[in-house]
Amino acid sequence: MKEFRDLDQEMVKLRRESQGDRSQVTRAGFRSINGRRRILASNAVCLTKHLPDLVSDVEHTEIASALLISGDRLAAEEHYKLAVKYSTSTVFHAYTLRTYAIFLFETSRYDSGRELFDRAAKLQQDELKKIGDKGSLLYALGETYERWASVEAYAGFHAEAEQALKLAKTTYEAVAYPRWRGDALDNLKDLEVSVGIALTSTPGSSPGFSGSSATVSNQTSQLTN
Repeated sequence: MKEFRDLDQEMVKLRRESQGDRSQVTRAGFRSINGRRRILASNAVCLTKHLPDLVSDVEHTEIASALLISGDRLAAEEHYKLAVKYSTSTVFHAYTLRTYAIFLFETSRYDSGRELFDRAAKLQQDELKKIGDKGSLLYALGETYERWASVEAYAGFHAEAEQALKLAKTTYEAVAYPRWRGDALDNLKDLEVSVGIALTSTPGSSPGFSGSSATVSNQTSQLTN
């Protein structure tokens, strides 16, 4: 999947260098990158069909992302589902559920997306209770809530976004490593500003699933004690 990441870096570089320039040369550069992405995605799909056992959950996610950028949403969704199906651990299962949830929001299936975000968060919470980690696992749970907040906000569900932001903030505040905690909270503040939400101190519950998840304060005490 290195080729996909190389194309992403090439795209970022071209955007930075072009600075909004829409000349024929710049547009040809973008078309070239997108064309190569489509070829790579097509080749990757063929590989998954002929050698399915050699394709990991993360690789299915990368393929899905490339297909989505290329405009093939149906094929992209197939690979998001395969990523969830073939998840190799609880950590990766939560990651693939979260990634598929973002896709569902992008295709206006909000309730289904919320269900997957909720499942991802519960998996991460269960893993935290077993291991007691206050570093990377807790940080990953905060990321799940942050991603959830972002897609809720951009879909126009500001009340739900605020609830997810509160969950993210409370979770990040419990991260043991000061630098990780500080960087995460700074990024979260940037998200608050970009979506126009100012958090209050009142804790909330999981967006759209208040009956199935504990409150923020209860979750934090359970995960950090």
